[in-house]
Amino acid sequence: MANPAESAFRFPEIHSFPPFFTLQPNEATQKKQTEMWIQLILDYARAHRLFQLNLQRPHEPAALFTNTKLQRAITQEHLATILDAMAAQERGQWLQSKAGGATAATAGTTVKDKGPFLVHWRTPAEWGDLLHRWADETGQLGAVCTVFEVLHGSLSEGQAFHELPEIVALLAFENLVKRGRAQLFSGSAPSAGLMERGIKFLASP
Repeated sequence: MANPAESAFRFPEIHSFPPFFTLQPNEATQKKQTEMWIQLILDYARAHRLFQLNLQRPHEPAALFTNTKLQRAITQEHLATILDAMAAQERGQWLQSKAGGATAATAGTTVKDKGPFLVHWRTPAEWGDLLHRWADETGQLGAVCTVFEVLHGSLSEGQAFHELPEIVALLAFENLVKRGRAQLFSGSAPSAGLMERGIKFLASP
């Protein structure tokens, strides 16, 4: 049985064009092809709340990176080229695995060195703006609450950021801190994770 979410997403016509799955040798054509792939990945990720891709599994999600009717699939190297371009446009970033979770990282020099890739279908600044607007509208400005309360509490149910992955939330909070719109506090224990940390939303400077 088809996945309802997959069935609801309308792929553009280019996804049924065989050369779309092959890295084009002409520089101008390749640039246009890459831009179309970037837009498709962002649209698909937004529609499915997909936050990460893994280059070690280049055909996942299958509906996005393969076309069974054409018997075509994107290669690992081609996908790496597209994701590098996304990172350069700040529409995503490479991650590296680390004790305690994934963290931002510099792209590896080879395909096998590259870790998971975070897709910014909303940028950290955009997520930060949503969080700050919610804090303002719910009277949370100036109050200290835990990150868990913000992301998983009943007050944020129905918000786009409800149950946001930790790494995405952390980047959003760090963006707010950088802009002087929030303070992020350490947890009570040295080993405290992000969910136990305190966050204070500040009035816009």
